[in-house]
Amino acid sequence: MASRSFAALLLMALASSACEMIAGINDRKLGAGGGPGSDANAGGKVGADGSVATGGGLGTGGGHATGGSPGSGGISATGGASGLGAAAGAGGLTTAGGATSRGGATSMGGATSTGGSPSAGGASSLGGITGSGGLTVMGGATGQGGTRTDAAVDAPLPTDAASDPAGCPAVGVLGTGNGLSGQYFVTPTLTGLALTRIDPSIDFNWPAAPDLGVPADGFSIRWTGQVQPSFSGRYTFYTDTDDGVRLWINGSLIIDDWKDHAVTENSGVADLVAGQMYDIKMEYYDGTGVAVAQLAWMSNCQAREIIPPSQLYAPPVLCAAPAIGTGTGLKGDYFDNDDLTTLRLTRTDATVSFSWPDGMSPDPSIAPLTYSVRWTGQVQAIYSGSTTFYVASDDGVRLFIDDALVIDDWTSHARTEKAATVSTVAGQKYNLRLEYFEASGGGQVQLLWGSACQAKDIIPQTQLYLTYMGMDCTDHGLGTGIGLRGDYYNNQDFTSLVATHAAEAVDFDWGAGTPDPSVGADTFSIRWTGKVLARYTGPTTFHTWSDDGARLWIDGQLIIDDWTDHQAVEDAGNANLTAGQLHDVRLDYHETLENATIRLLWSSPCQPEEVIPATQLYPPVSVSVDAGIDAGVDAGVDAGLSAETAAALDGGVDGS
Repeated sequence: MASRSFAALLLMALASSACEMIAGINDRKLGAGGGPGSDANAGGKVGADGSVATGGGLGTGGGHATGGSPGSGGISATGGASGLGAAAGAGGLTTAGGATSRGGATSMGGATSTGGSPSAGGASSLGGITGSGGLTVMGGATGQGGTRTDAAVDAPLPTDAASDPAGCPAVGVLGTGNGLSGQYFVTPTLTGLALTRIDPSIDFNWPAAPDLGVPADGFSIRWTGQVQPSFSGRYTFYTDTDDGVRLWINGSLIIDDWKDHAVTENSGVADLVAGQMYDIKMEYYDGTGVAVAQLAWMSNCQAREIIPPSQLYAPPVLCAAPAIGTGTGLKGDYFDNDDLTTLRLTRTDATVSFSWPDGMSPDPSIAPLTYSVRWTGQVQAIYSGSTTFYVASDDGVRLFIDDALVIDDWTSHARTEKAATVSTVAGQKYNLRLEYFEASGGGQVQLLWGSACQAKDIIPQTQLYLTYMGMDCTDHGLGTGIGLRGDYYNNQDFTSLVATHAAEAVDFDWGAGTPDPSVGADTFSIRWTGKVLARYTGPTTFHTWSDDGARLWIDGQLIIDDWTDHQAVEDAGNANLTAGQLHDVRLDYHETLENATIRLLWSSPCQPEEVIPATQLYPPVSVSVDAGIDAGVDAGVDAGLSAETAAALDGGVDGS
């Protein structure tokens, strides 16, 4: 009974003290949030009896009842308690909305829970005390000058869209993609295609070259395909790159930072609909040093992440009819040790798919355990595009394609599979050399391939040939040529000849302009003819970079055939050349609409890809049988050649 009387007295004392403090601030004005302000704000003015003048609640979040109803288990301040979020002026006494629930209520606008932790509204209790009935008394919650500003109160609370997304479906659209198609170039200008592969996502930090045949510095990549958003809304796409980058979404360029720089983040936005497909293209180049390329996204419903493979779709691969060969296999040289010396046997192997158990050898003339084999010949591609070669072996292997080392695992090991991807042209033959050694135990070796158009399998006999043409990298020097003859037609079917250029290298980008004053800017064609002088002996890859169609013949053989309308693309084909000799060349090109580009390049294991210089190109020289050699020389001189070069060409034509 005594304790209850004491509690009642304590409550009465507190209520009386509250009235005195409220009366003492009858001329003060409460700004937004319940704190004292110099101007009349939304909170209204507090009268001497604690009532609120016109304007109603105290502070932006504070409702007010003149009588102040007590909450469950609590008590209101005499004359009306402050509303939600209303902190008192001088003295700082506040009740939580006029009453505190059992254990101490916390108001949404800024009252403080038991123990004094800050509420969402920002008021803090300086050691708030809770009475036995649950009344929380804030000993200086928001004293004079201690309120939040309007901006802080009015600003929306931060939300995490990924964990608490308003209006977002619980589960987004999960795609079935496989990544993007990546074209890897050996220059920073998106020329010199080395290979094409499917990259599951764009998330790279290369410590070395991105792939075989691609340099560690000065390369570029173009990724293409489609992207499928999981949610509807505005997406922000992010690229983190070193160096330059460009990003298109559905044909719109949203990121353009095509310059050298350290790792830099760029961003752009696009409005997308869940489940729909949108074209995506990202171009990237590396200058020197660090090479980084990453592509991420984020939306109100999607946390920031590297775009996953499931939402990326590479363009479908259109497979032409397979170019089935007539090969008979590879030449196999078998050696009686593991260092390719002491030749014991030479034979033709239809395929390379062998397993020799422990204690056995490829032939009775060879001791088991330590032996080696070298297979040489040529391999004929079935499809154009990127072809992956695989070698599975126990122990060491080295694989050369066109005399370029593409797999190097010359160590003792258990069965291991290695792979390398190279660009091939259907029907073309490529030098192949496979070296293998066995150090101990059983031995096995298999040579396989696969591509987007063919399943992974042992390379069949039909695509393997005995002939091997080794590459001679002796440089026979620059020629004295002046270029190819170009015949310009004012239509696309080579029937309206309007101009002839006597000699020129093929390295043109006319944009939307015209290649000659007598030719229109669109729907024209050009035929270049003449000869090319080889600098090295062996297989040479010719490249065309064209917008639109291009066809290339070397020594009468069609090695590039892309007679379609398209944006600038690179095509390639192989031919065997002999250093110092002239080979016939003919290049046909047509332009339909908009930009016009055509370049003729070459590369080999002995030289990087480059535009074929005019010094290696010669215009045709017409020589009739009756006119004789002198007439041929005269015609060559008239075409702008030196007498010596014209005579050499004349001899070549007579002998062809």
